Order: sequence, then structure tokens, then C-alpha cells
Amino acid sequence: MKKSPKLDVLIFEKMGLIPSYVDVEVVLEDLMYMDEHIRPTVPVEERLRILASGLYRRRFFDCGDECMEMARTFVRLKTLYRLDSVKKMYSFINNYKLYMLDKQNVGEQHL
Repeated sequence: MKKSPKLDVLIFEKMGLIPSYVDVEVVLEDLMYMDEHIRPTVPVEERLRILASGLYRRRFFDCGDECMEMARTFVRLKTLYRLDSVKKMYSFINNYKLYMLDKQNVGEQHL
């Protein structure tokens, strides 16, 4: 599951730039459960729209474009990191949280 540290940083930073009303971890967890329900029966191109629509209905984002961007990012993450189970997604989320905490601590040290 582990890719290069540079790739992790780029992905973590991208996730941090998508504005959301809830934590990214909540969004990823929600997407994982939605995807688990629809993946067996829905083609990939339809999955993106359904996932984005689910995020929009939950009011996690301001607009449909942000919802679609997060859905695309989620699908890429699943492929890149082989996140084919909830357990693997939680592991990825924990790595993301650790990265964000380290980033915050480094920022506080420079104040």
C-alpha cells in the first residue's frame, strides 16, 4: 500500500486543498461505504456521478464541481493505494492524519 513519500505528500496536500464542511477523513469514510454498496452493480463512469451526488446531498461541499473532484480523487486513491477494503482505507486515513499533525507541528515550531 505504501507509495513514495513524495507521492504521499502530493496526495495529502491535494486532499487538504479541496474545501469541505467536514474533515476529509469523514468524506473518505463516507465515500468508501457508498462505493461498497454501488461498486458491484454500477459501471465506473456512473459511480463517479453517484458518489459526487451523495456528497452533494450530504452537503459536505458547496458545489457539484467540488463533489466531483473529491469523488475523482477518491477513485484515484483506491486504485493507486489498492484500497479495496475498509481496513485499508482506515490505514490510509490514519497516515493522512499523521501527516497533517506533523505539518501542523512544524508550522507551530516556526511561530
